[in-house]
Amino acid sequence: MTTTFDETGASAQQLSAQILQKIFSEAAQTFDMNAGTVFGNTDVRVIYLSSDIIHAIYDVLKYESGDAWSLILKNCGVIWGKRVSLSLEKELQAATLQKTAALSVDSYIALLEAYFANHGWGKMRFYLDSAESHGIVRANLSNSLFANTLKHLDTPVDFMIAGMLQSIFSGISEQELDCLQVSYQYSGANASEFLISGAERIAALGRLKIHELDPNEVLARLQTT
Repeated sequence: MTTTFDETGASAQQLSAQILQKIFSEAAQTFDMNAGTVFGNTDVRVIYLSSDIIHAIYDVLKYESGDAWSLILKNCGVIWGKRVSLSLEKELQAATLQKTAALSVDSYIALLEAYFANHGWGKMRFYLDSAESHGIVRANLSNSLFANTLKHLDTPVDFMIAGMLQSIFSGISEQELDCLQVSYQYSGANASEFLISGAERIAALGRLKIHELDPNEVLARLQTT
């Protein structure tokens, strides 16, 4: 079973660079240093995570939960991804009086990529060349905040990002999706790479030693699942 990423048609709204700037610029945020809060222009609270905070979160989770730290972070990412989707919906309506459903696929992808960059997660790029034919979205994250912070670990660390992508694209497709990290920055790859597809299809890859395979080989296996 494949999961399709629906195109919205020729009438879909295209986002300009000016609109993205309006949504994500520092001028669109309200800082209250006394209260320690930052809000966007729709009163959605913005939270910045420093490297020190992420390192401390990992240390606590590893101490308290052992290897389950990765699952906990991914579940946190799923929750955070829902929050991101709602926040982007509000921000877009405030800037353009349009809902995200009115955007073309390319424009929504541009919105997501701008979100990751402007919130400091890293430089995200999405690739849809296998979306319509095989129900697979590829994502590539360079200069990952988690990878740069937890670079002492010789293992994938972008579990929260994977959870966010799972949640965001599940909302877009209205299907149960999952996200699998298939490469990570400190294994020799230049960036972290993810595959997003149907949850059952991703689960079917669980028997493979994913990180011993080339990401393109994992993609080929998923395409035949």
